[in-house]
Amino acid sequence: MDAINRQDWHRFEELVASDFVRHSNTYGQPPIRSRDQLRKFLAGEAGTFPDAHETVHFLVAEGDMVTVHSAFQGTARAAWAVSSVGQAIVRRLYQYLPGRKRTYRRSMGGVG
Repeated sequence: MDAINRQDWHRFEELVASDFVRHSNTYGQPPIRSRDQLRKFLAGEAGTFPDAHETVHFLVAEGDMVTVHSAFQGTARAAWAVSSVGQAIVRRLYQYLPGRKRTYRRSMGGVG
């Protein structure tokens, strides 16, 4: 999360598996099937929300499954699927990260 918040894409690539796949269609976005696609998506999101910050509230691990509860907040500087320019948003996120399959599922809450 720190690498994403700092937009440190070199560190991001060190931390995210090369065979990463995210199984979601967050707000109508197409599924992200690679680490590079995820980096491009997050970089675009950072361009739209330059003050974006995501905070991890807690992690729970059992076997090869990890669940993450986090929050995203930022102010839109460009139009995006869930906000208009100048609109501040806050999202609560629940992520399910199966260890063996290296997949990622993410669901997001409402607009603040």
